[in-house]
Amino acid sequence: MREQLSRRRFFQSMSAVATAGTAAAPRGELGTLPFSTPAMTRPGMPFVNPKKVLLWENTRKEIRESLASGRVKAAILPTGSVEQHNEHMALIADVAISTLISKQVALQLYPSVLVAPPSPCGYAPYHMARKGTITLRKETFQAYVLDVLDSLKAHGIRNILVLNGHGGNHQPLLEMLPV
Repeated sequence: MREQLSRRRFFQSMSAVATAGTAAAPRGELGTLPFSTPAMTRPGMPFVNPKKVLLWENTRKEIRESLASGRVKAAILPTGSVEQHNEHMALIADVAISTLISKQVALQLYPSVLVAPPSPCGYAPYHMARKGTITLRKETFQAYVLDVLDSLKAHGIRNILVLNGHGGNHQPLLEMLPV
């Protein structure tokens, strides 16, 4: 029977993995991790993913060269909301999830797709009774999204997916579509 792993032991194990560069912590003191994982670091391994799909990870030169080469065919704009998710989830969950999904898709389609900076807030006036919620007016949210889309188009990106992570943004986004 495997012993219960405390938070402290878990982080000690992760530290040992990062230091050792192996999938298991050294035997004896810490035992092994409760799951298998590839080495976190190896000599010469970069800490930042070399496939820079997040627009803000790139330098001006890298973006300019990617656009000029014609490699970038599309962009994804993640949207979400900063609002309650009951007692168990972070307020940023909608934005974080849509950004993570966007990044995973872009990595699969690398180097053709970039991820634009996510909309930091969405439309959630009905959650304002719950502390921590931040909402934009519908018109402000729509203007933000349109401004980001216009900026991407100005740089030659014509194919843009708005990946919405919050149900309250759905109607404002639909209203923006041409009739």
